[in-house]
Amino acid sequence: MNIRKLVKSGLSSYTVALPKDWIDKNHLKKGDMIYITETPDNELSIKLDPNNKEQIRTEVVINIDGKSGHSIYREIVSVYLTEFQRFIIKGTNIHKQIKEIKKIVSSLPALEVVEESLTKVVARSFLDVHNISIKDLIRRIDNIVRAMLLDLQSLIKREITHDVIIERDEEVNRLSFLVFKILKSAFHHPDVMKSLDLTDLEAVSHWQLVFHLEKMGDETKRIARNIGENPKSINKKQLQSLIDTMYKGYTNCLTLFYKKDLNGSDNFSANRKKIFIECDKYFITNRNIVNSEISGKFKGMTSHLIDITKLVRFLP
Repeated sequence: MNIRKLVKSGLSSYTVALPKDWIDKNHLKKGDMIYITETPDNELSIKLDPNNKEQIRTEVVINIDGKSGHSIYREIVSVYLTEFQRFIIKGTNIHKQIKEIKKIVSSLPALEVVEESLTKVVARSFLDVHNISIKDLIRRIDNIVRAMLLDLQSLIKREITHDVIIERDEEVNRLSFLVFKILKSAFHHPDVMKSLDLTDLEAVSHWQLVFHLEKMGDETKRIARNIGENPKSINKKQLQSLIDTMYKGYTNCLTLFYKKDLNGSDNFSANRKKIFIECDKYFITNRNIVNSEISGKFKGMTSHLIDITKLVRFLP
């Protein structure tokens, strides 16, 4: 809460200083119009001019000279998560990296290449953050991770290849970046948060949830690679049982999150040792490097589930 003192201004009015962080967050400047209305509760409500959209920077230049492919990827993604709408990617030898750059751009939702030449690639974001449902996006990510876990069973039976699961993980990554971009905009702009129908705490909770879901997708992908590349090293029957336990734990945990079930989340956290014990049992009876990695990754996934239950308890 900010406390301000009234200052008499002229014969018939008073002035009060507005918090600078609120001014900066809403990109206001001297001369901008704001609207003050009195509520039935005898409070004053301050709103921005609905006809005066915020002026934000729309264009950014990314110079890739002397940068590795990994650095270029991280910089493009970093800029994607901001509010820039037009990306100008320049480089002396950009024609040698054009294929990889276009692949990065295509991996980011609502971002498209609109121009390219021997010296630059121009991409534009067509995203409208006001007209997207964060909750629907999270459900899509959740459903893909569930499918990935079920696909592990099909992979063991040789019904699919591990490439199928890797492709699903790429979609999880795309949607995760989209959620992060929208929520980041919401944290900076109250009108976006309002259009998403989220409170600040809900936005934090959703950000953390997607972070953990994306990490679980990564772990599932790595387990799929272990299985696909080393089919003779695994114990199919025991591993199928372990996957089934993880899938049930995952679906139960996410149900608790959606229902905001405090007691259920506490019970899930208290019983987490059962999953850890089954992971250890699988490795102890099948000792080799591959199964050690698989067991460790399932333990990592369990830790992410426990962190999701903390969101239910600590960010209600």
